[in-house]
Amino acid sequence: VNMFQYGAEDALGKLPNRDKTLFKDMVTAYENKQYKEALKKGKKILEKHPEHGETLCLKGLVLVSMNKRREGEDIAKQAIYKNMKSFLCWQMYGLMFMAEKEYAQAKSAFKMALNNHKGNLQVLRDVAALEAHLRDYDSLVETRRQLLQAKPQIPNYWAGFGIANYLKGEYEEARKIMDSYLLSFNESMKTNEASEIVQFQMMCLLKENKISEALNFLIEKEKTFADQTILLENKIKCYTHLKNNEKAIECLEQLRERHPENIDLYVQILELKGIKANVELSKEEEEKAIKLIDEYIQQHPRSMNLKLMKLKFLGGEAFKKACFEYIKAFLIKGVPSLFSSLKIFYKTSSKVEILQKLIDENLQSLKEKQTFEGEEELQDPTIYLWMLMFAAQHYKIIGNLEKALELINEAITHTSTLPELYVIKARILKHLNKPDEAWRTLNEGRELDLADRYMNARTVKYMIRAYSTHVPLKEDEKEKEKEKEKEEKKEEKEDEEDTWQKREEKERKEEEKRDLLERAEDVMTLFSRDHREGQLNVHIMQCMWYEIEMAKAHFLKDQIPKSMQMFKYVYRHFHNIFNDQYNYHGYALRRGNFLAYLDMIEATEKHYQNNYFAEACLGMIKCLRLYSKDEKKYIEMQKTLKMSTKKKDDKEEDDPDAKLGDIDFYDIQTEKNPYQQIISLAIEGLKHNPKFKELHFEAMDLFIESKKWGQAIRSAIFLKENHSNLSQTKECLEKLATEFGKCDKTKINKNFLPEYEKEIASL
Repeated sequence: VNMFQYGAEDALGKLPNRDKTLFKDMVTAYENKQYKEALKKGKKILEKHPEHGETLCLKGLVLVSMNKRREGEDIAKQAIYKNMKSFLCWQMYGLMFMAEKEYAQAKSAFKMALNNHKGNLQVLRDVAALEAHLRDYDSLVETRRQLLQAKPQIPNYWAGFGIANYLKGEYEEARKIMDSYLLSFNESMKTNEASEIVQFQMMCLLKENKISEALNFLIEKEKTFADQTILLENKIKCYTHLKNNEKAIECLEQLRERHPENIDLYVQILELKGIKANVELSKEEEEKAIKLIDEYIQQHPRSMNLKLMKLKFLGGEAFKKACFEYIKAFLIKGVPSLFSSLKIFYKTSSKVEILQKLIDENLQSLKEKQTFEGEEELQDPTIYLWMLMFAAQHYKIIGNLEKALELINEAITHTSTLPELYVIKARILKHLNKPDEAWRTLNEGRELDLADRYMNARTVKYMIRAYSTHVPLKEDEKEKEKEKEKEEKKEEKEDEEDTWQKREEKERKEEEKRDLLERAEDVMTLFSRDHREGQLNVHIMQCMWYEIEMAKAHFLKDQIPKSMQMFKYVYRHFHNIFNDQYNYHGYALRRGNFLAYLDMIEATEKHYQNNYFAEACLGMIKCLRLYSKDEKKYIEMQKTLKMSTKKKDDKEEDDPDAKLGDIDFYDIQTEKNPYQQIISLAIEGLKHNPKFKELHFEAMDLFIESKKWGQAIRSAIFLKENHSNLSQTKECLEKLATEFGKCDKTKINKNFLPEYEKEIASL
């Protein structure tokens, strides 16, 4: 950040030239992250000018960057009070909030800076990025207007103003601005930039629902489009909306020639010809669809996707014959994903029966004759292996787990070096409720290829879940275990010869005694060890599946502080990922990636609608509720969290006020009872994931306890409409009616009371 652009240096007018140079050196040291050097420079200035607000504010900013947040904020506040009209003080105060990712406060500070130094382009750009990040589009339009008026010769400012209007919903205005942009900079503009602008204008027309105008615009600007695929896709949208099926099919055919393996294009063609894929069809429609697909297969005879699509419209003997050819091709090639491609047919009972016959007939024929059913040509022995694998998956999905296990064991006996077989066997054992055998099987397969990341991750997941199902030993069982250990030690002393077989057996027994969770962590280190510290870096990699599984395991074992820590990591990951978009608000305009930027904005709107975020909120609520009524336990949990997450710096002394990694914990001294935080978590979780029933159950119980009847009724309505058959729903509804009947009605807002009573009566 260059703090001395556009007249900001005037703020240092009170300092002598020598001290001005020192201040600039201090800024340079800060920007180069030489914080100790920056503090030394600041100390020299403050010895002569102890009331100099800009130096004090910069010192506070440096301290915040050194994780001394409270001390830095106190110094910065003193500097602001001493020099309220200093542009530079307010700018640095805003940067301090930016470092802490407190974007709303940063925006307010930058606005104050602009009041003292109007028209500063650097601060205006920062304010525009903050307003885009905070989704304050009304203010964003005005800020972008000011930037454009100040420097109309800069292309980025035109693009920024147009996008701001688009985000606000002023599509016509956005289109006009982009027209002016094209006219002003057409000669110097690159082909891809012009293409982006034309696509943006087309999007504006579609948003305005001006389909005919959008189609004419596409035809007029056809040569400007750099990506012909996008042009054809948009033409298809327009023609389909205008019900011009012939033109839409014509465009789809052109697009199909470019992407012959894209099944969605074939589905669209069939739908435009009156054949819907997900609806029961008449015989005439099925014959029409099969005839059309056969034509496409003749054009692309090697396309397996088209052959699979044809199977959807076939039935009876025709389906059996075509399905056999499809399966045969995959088995000969040795493709492990055969079953995954045929999974869609298990929703139709008649096709499941045909698949059953095909599997049984060919499995027996390959075993006895080494040929497919009805054929004489000898096949490679490996085809029988792939057939066993396919058959095991088939029997697993129809629920015959014993048969599936028998087949997969035979496959492993046939070829014990194929990792995919162990994955399938582990899944079968999991469904048989044998978690210990499942993870051991998967671990055996993992050891065949230690470089396989997928196998490594699946093994860890199964080990953690097996740990959750372990029942702790009783006292008498513990005594028996100790006696066994003593006997083993005596035997070891008696055996003088220590052969390698005995050593290996001894190591194996010691490994078995270790905690399963520790062993899971050891397996995880193969792909996630930080060599600098020798610890897992899963939190840096934002490996949320691992954190969620670990959190659940700790919770089931009543290790609440550890569970809370893991759930908190996941919760913070989502906020960090959302905040990571901040730098892209300016970058996208500089690079001219307008469409990618708008896609990012749209994606981040749904960012929190994720099961991991809902599970993290639910887990944190459960952990905090367990300790919310016991102040001592809650304080102990917070201390445990701080001890386990505090970063140690070899160069700096431990600071008690430091920010602890990526996690902001509740302040123990000011918020000993976390009840309000629990309610906030429940509201936040339900806001982004309103269909997550487990969160509704927990939140409803919480809302009833805290007498928040409005939120409780909303959860009750959702549960009754979507999960009325569950016994837990009935219990929650009964509890709501009972507790509402007991409560003091005088404490409820009179405007809402009749509505509450009406809703609860209907429930």
